[in-house]
This record gives sequence, structure tokens and C-alpha cells, in this order.
Amino acid sequence: MKQWCRVAILFFAGIATIASQSPAPAEYREVRCRVVEEAGWPVANTEVVLYGLNREALNARSYVESTDRKFSEKCHGWKFRTDKDGYFTASFGKFVLYEHEQATGMIEPGYGQFYFVVQKAGFAGGVSRELLNLNDEDLAMYQKRAQAGCDSSEVNDEWTKGEFAPYLLTDQCATEPLTIEVKRGIEVVGQIQDTTGRPVPNQDVDLFLDLHADSHTGRGNEIFDQQTTSDREGRFRFKHVYPNTLHLELLNHSEGPPYWIKTRIRNRWVDAVEDEITPRFDEWDSNKDEKSIPILIVVSRQPIYRYFGKVTDSTGHPVAGAKVEVRCSLHNPPRTYEDDRDYNWQTKTDRDGYYSVRVGWRFVSSIWIYADGYRDNDSGVEEDIFAPGRYDFTLTRK
Repeated sequence: MKQWCRVAILFFAGIATIASQSPAPAEYREVRCRVVEEAGWPVANTEVVLYGLNREALNARSYVESTDRKFSEKCHGWKFRTDKDGYFTASFGKFVLYEHEQATGMIEPGYGQFYFVVQKAGFAGGVSRELLNLNDEDLAMYQKRAQAGCDSSEVNDEWTKGEFAPYLLTDQCATEPLTIEVKRGIEVVGQIQDTTGRPVPNQDVDLFLDLHADSHTGRGNEIFDQQTTSDREGRFRFKHVYPNTLHLELLNHSEGPPYWIKTRIRNRWVDAVEDEITPRFDEWDSNKDEKSIPILIVVSRQPIYRYFGKVTDSTGHPVAGAKVEVRCSLHNPPRTYEDDRDYNWQTKTDRDGYYSVRVGWRFVSSIWIYADGYRDNDSGVEEDIFAPGRYDFTLTRK
């Protein structure tokens, strides 16, 4: 009998220990939403996807889109479907997403910044206001700042202003639903020419919008992606483009990469890559909002910007065989991870110390010289831009 009691005590003590180690039941905040067309009609039986802006949320999105059921079944609360009246309800946990996943194995929306995104055939789509799910301390601080008239948004871009002003989640569900409007959109009409004015056919063009997630690449959570190909006149057209800042990209071609040289947007020429475009809106009359954006892109199949010069040592003698690396950016200042890392051209000095190299992009931030037995020589500091031309360098021995 005593032995049985001892076993029972140990058994129940073990259960108590396991219970004490189990995570406390999670608390949630709910938000009721409604999806409508511009005319106010409900959008029924349509998928809505939740996009988060922190890295854990980016992983969750990739799991949701994965064909691997093992991952997709771990993700709850990232996809929804509207009912016959366009409504759906979403829950956000009062927990750090990563810690919740570690404790439960489930990848559910937790603290962070989020957007609901809707895609519908024949429409540009719909994007909700920015949803902020904050812990109690940050929530109180946010509300205090808002009452004092301070701008409490953590990010100041086109997705946090006006109709996208942050929607604060609290423990009390709002009586009025969060409305997501599916827009008809605008069009982008373009043409691609080479530097002689001839049309460039069969060039693939990508268009997308970007929610600017917390990603080191400079982009994250691209939405409403469209692709098309220029016709024999070099023309392309995108219909139903969501009316917010959009991005264009020329994709690699079988004949080589297209070097984007200059751009005409509307009637303004820009001597650079101008691949980020914001539609124009009339503050007082929406009927005067821009409905179509014309763009002309001038490209070259060969790099055209020449950098040249001579490398010598401190005595004036040429340094032969020195490696010369020219580092470029598509934009000034750089916008993305690729801008800072991916656009490099290399050559070597000849026996007389001369070098010459042509590069594809005009924003050169630095020219590096490497030679055995010499200290590396960097031409400039961060943010400097070097115009095409001659640059001579003097190396010192180690």
C-alpha cells in the first residue's frame, strides 16, 4: 500500500512538473474586417492574406505558401476567406511570435506590424491599414503619444499615411469593422528603346509594390507582382496597378543584361534608373487623380561608362597586374542590399600600370586597387559618387 502511494505521489508530482513547464494559455486580440469594392459592394468568398513586417512573419508567409504540409499546417491565422457579406475575423496573439513558436510549435501572428492583402481578378487589389499589435507597455506608450498629438508610427512611408494610418489593436474589439477597399487601379504604359532610339522587343518587365518588411535586402513583402514582355515596338502595358508607389525591374535577357541608362517619366527626363514611381493624387478631387503613367526606358546591351587611369608606387613606377575593382549602385543613394553588394566590375593594370574598364551603372561609390606587397587603396568614403573619367592611384608598400 505504501509503495502504491509512493508511486502515485511521484506520478502526480510528474504531472505537476510538466504542467509548470507548459506555456500559459495565450491571450488574443480580435479584429473584425470587411472587404468591399470601391463602390461599396461586399467582396464575398475571397481569400485574404496577412503579411507581417518582422522576419519571423516573413518566414511564416513562406511556410503558408509552401507545398510542404508539415510547415503549412503549423501556420494558423495567416489566410482567411470572406463570407457572403465580405466579413472575416482575425486573431493576434499577445506574445512574441518566435517565442510562441518555440513553446508550442505553432506559427501564429503575435506582436508586430501587419497588413491584410486581397487580390481579385479584374482589380488592382486591396491593402488594409497598417495593423499594430503591441505589448501592453508599448501600447500604453503609443496611446500616450497619440493623445499628445505625436506621430506614433514607427515607419514614415506611403503605407502609413492617410488611408493607411495605423490601426491599433487593443483587448476590446472595435464595434466598427476594419474596411479593406479593393481598388480598380491605374495603368502603367511604357516603351523600351536602345541608346540609338530603336525599340527593344522581347524584354521582360516586372512590376510590383513593396510593404517594406524588416529585411536586410532593402525590400520585403512584395505584393501585386505583374510581369509582361515588350512587343516588337518595345512597348509594354500593365493594367490594374495598385495606386501606390510601384517598382519596375528589367529582367535578364538571353542577349545579356539590359543596362538601364536613363528614364523619361511623364514628360521629365532622368539621367539614371528611375524604377520607383509614385502616382499623383489630387487632394480635393479624386476624379483628377492620375489614371495612367507613361514611361520611356533607355537601355544598352553593353556597359557604357568608362573608368580609366594609372596605378603607380610611391616612387612613380607603374604597378603591373594590380587588380582594379569598380563598385557601382543602381541608385543614389543605394536603396537595396544588391545596390551595395552586387554591382562590381574588375580588371587589371597592364605592364605600364594602366587600366580601363567599362561599367553598366553610373553611380560608382568606390574604386579599389589590390596588388601583392602593397596596401589596398580605396578611392573614397561611403556616399561618394565618382563620375566616369580618369582616376590615378598611388600605392604604398606594406
